[in-house]
Amino acid sequence: MNLKLFYLPLIIGAMGLATSCKSDDPVTPGEQLEEKTYSTSDDLSIILDGTAVTGQTVTFTPSADGKGTITIAGVMLDLNDLIGSIPTKAVMPGIPTPSMIPGSSSVSIPVELSGDANNCTFSGNGESTYCTFSYDGTLTADKLSLSISELKLKNTSIAGTYAAPENIYITDSRGDQQVALNKVMRIIWEADSTIEVEPGWSLPVKTILPLTMMMVTLPDADGNKQQLPTLLNEVLKEVTFGEDGSVTAKYADTKQEGWPAVTSPKGFAQYVVKEDGTLLLFLNPQSIIASALPGLNGSTKAIDPSAIVEGLLTTVVPMISNGIPVRYGKCLALDEEGQIIYNEDGAPTFDTDSSNVSFYLDNETLLPILKLAAPIISDDDIINSIVEIAQKDPIMGSMAESLPGILKSLPGVIDTTTDIQLGLNLVKK
Repeated sequence: MNLKLFYLPLIIGAMGLATSCKSDDPVTPGEQLEEKTYSTSDDLSIILDGTAVTGQTVTFTPSADGKGTITIAGVMLDLNDLIGSIPTKAVMPGIPTPSMIPGSSSVSIPVELSGDANNCTFSGNGESTYCTFSYDGTLTADKLSLSISELKLKNTSIAGTYAAPENIYITDSRGDQQVALNKVMRIIWEADSTIEVEPGWSLPVKTILPLTMMMVTLPDADGNKQQLPTLLNEVLKEVTFGEDGSVTAKYADTKQEGWPAVTSPKGFAQYVVKEDGTLLLFLNPQSIIASALPGLNGSTKAIDPSAIVEGLLTTVVPMISNGIPVRYGKCLALDEEGQIIYNEDGAPTFDTDSSNVSFYLDNETLLPILKLAAPIISDDDIINSIVEIAQKDPIMGSMAESLPGILKSLPGVIDTTTDIQLGLNLVKK
């Protein structure tokens, strides 16, 4: 017998056996998926507690054992798009923005994949520095869908709803009724330098600032002019700190007739408790930068826009990804005339009602920003604009002649400031 013919059936059988064994080999889920960052509406879908989320990127990094890592991050903020035509020599880096997980610019989650080589699912529980959450999703080479649910802060000590306090009115030295400013606002400003009200007459800034704020008037819902402190609790109704790290506000829509109450959507602001007495507030970065750069078009003579932008890069911009430190704690104790009560050592005393809570910025946050604003405030063109606006107000008009001296004194006050605390007093429901 021809040996070749004898071995032919064996060879064919062996080939069939090999083919059969190969088809029965287990497939590692995701073994054909490569590392990829999903960032557009075409390839990324994110849901947070049932609500679609934008402004995020998700990067998938595979491993060899059917597992991988997904990293959630905020999109990089391009400052060049925000500063527009402002002439500057400053280098504009991309800035990390907060992720959808409060307190972190990025969060990496180890995931175990299920499915085949190209189409996988994953689910589980995760945590970040400040939060715990559940997740599930689907993943292909072209698209990633992610859902985050049961998001909760590890520290929920300040979670709840806080309302603006009711106005308390006092009689001033002229016999007029005025709202007690210190009831609705926390105002402390200690500095070695003083404010020049008139040539040869100066006052401490802690005296001038409350007086100035009382002179700011705005129309109320009925069109009647009211002092700013009087309107605060009419405009700001409530602030809610959610257990999920969200911050929402119920406020009056002053652009609509009758000032109907509206509630801000989730996603505009987040918070985490860094430590007792300090929270980190994360705001929409575009809103922060846009509000920090009004009118800087190079039209004033003394202001260098490049210096202003460089200052923003080192002061305001880091707060986008790191959070704004906001202090919270007891309100200041007030006497019957609405003035702060100081002890024998000159230190302020505090309210014993624990439901009254102050939320305020202090030296850490305010001083760098004030020093950045000092050259703007003292610029002649800016001063002239402020004086012109003040002259049109029936109350502020009486101070118009004093404003140049006041504004030009501020840089010196800022340089010698030892303690500054500015914020709102709220009542926890």
